[in-house]
Amino acid sequence: MTTSPLFRRAASLLLLALIVAGCGLLGDDDAPAVSDGPDDVEVTNPTVRVSHGDRWFDVSESELDADFDQTLPTKVAALDVEIIQATDASIRFRDGVFEVVESTLGRAPDFDALATDLRDALTAGTEAISVPLADVSPSVTDQDAAEETDDLNRRLAGGVKVSVGSETGVLPPEIVGSATSVNHVDGRWAVTVRWEDLADTVAALFPDVGTEGGEAYFEVTEASDEVPPAVRIVSGDPSTTCCDSTSARRLEQALESDVEVARLFLQSVESERGRAWATDLGITELVGTFTTRYTPGQDRVKNIRRFGELVQGVVIEPGETFSLNGHVGQRTREKGFFPAGTIINGHLVDSVGGGISQFATTIFNASFFAGLEFETYQSHSIYFSRYPYGREATISWPNPDLKIHNPSPYGVLLWPTSTASSITVDIYSTEWAPGEQTGQWQTAIQQACTRVTTERTRTWVEDGHTETDTVFATYR
Repeated sequence: MTTSPLFRRAASLLLLALIVAGCGLLGDDDAPAVSDGPDDVEVTNPTVRVSHGDRWFDVSESELDADFDQTLPTKVAALDVEIIQATDASIRFRDGVFEVVESTLGRAPDFDALATDLRDALTAGTEAISVPLADVSPSVTDQDAAEETDDLNRRLAGGVKVSVGSETGVLPPEIVGSATSVNHVDGRWAVTVRWEDLADTVAALFPDVGTEGGEAYFEVTEASDEVPPAVRIVSGDPSTTCCDSTSARRLEQALESDVEVARLFLQSVESERGRAWATDLGITELVGTFTTRYTPGQDRVKNIRRFGELVQGVVIEPGETFSLNGHVGQRTREKGFFPAGTIINGHLVDSVGGGISQFATTIFNASFFAGLEFETYQSHSIYFSRYPYGREATISWPNPDLKIHNPSPYGVLLWPTSTASSITVDIYSTEWAPGEQTGQWQTAIQQACTRVTTERTRTWVEDGHTETDTVFATYR
């Protein structure tokens, strides 16, 4: 049988009165008047049990303070009440149109109702209550999504009109819709276009827009009495293609608002060997030069000058090695070479391209003073007085070859020029470790040959330290 708090309190007071009277502590004249009872009588703190399934917790009347509503969710969480989240309405593209994905109601504890139920139960003397549940509405309703869907389909109908420069085209609805996502963010609908899904289609729509870029190359201006030669970068302009990084946003705007034409813009695409590449090489000044002379009018002179033409403008990038044979290839009449004297096995005979070893010696010496290194080289077997003694090189096809290595952090520009009587090789870069000849000595090899060793000292511009190395020549 359930008793109310008032009943229990009255019973307690009655029992107390009987005990006092039975002990003779009160006379007839001392009997108290009927009232709610004395204030100092202790009354049991009523509680209510809150349950869900087989789990529960008790709440006493004394816990119903100002902070109770804040602690209630934590207590309820311990009961493992299943919470079903509401799902917002959303928008998807399917079968050529945007459509609504309907929302769903959620289900969760109703804490306001639970707090009210608790207070009512404590007042009424109810011993137990259950956690009340209530439906949870989605933040984005089906009606919200339907209104946005209608606008999107109206703007997409017939495709999206786009322009690039003076050309105009239409992107089909299916193509645009398939590349579009629609989400509700911060209280508004946001359209996201995946440009990577559209780029090829747009490019195919405008095949003739854009410009072709080119690789950069170097030129050396001719010197005058007042102006020294200077290196300049030529060409290397970037290509322009459809379309730049703003394209996705412009298409999004066409779907979000009533834009008649989405105007797209070309993007610049830097060539791998464009102006930025050329500038970063740091080719700015003359770092090495050498000149050798010849008798005008000979076929060997034509070969020397032709070889210089083919090498002019070569760039040796930092850490790379340049091969004369690898660059020019076999000397043929089709490439502009003529038969002329060549040393083969110690004998002078005519062959197409004869005489080009003079070019090899000239570039060898320019590289020597520029501080470059020699990966492969070989001297003439016979000394010719037109070359520096012990400091020269020869080439033939396919061997011997001359390979020049660039150890510096800068690019190296080879710039041969010739006149009727001389060939000059200028080397441009940023001065890094210029070299100079600091010694030379000879060593007899058996009875018929002499080995000439030439010492070079390079001085590093950055910190002034020096290093020495050597080159050698062997003569019969």
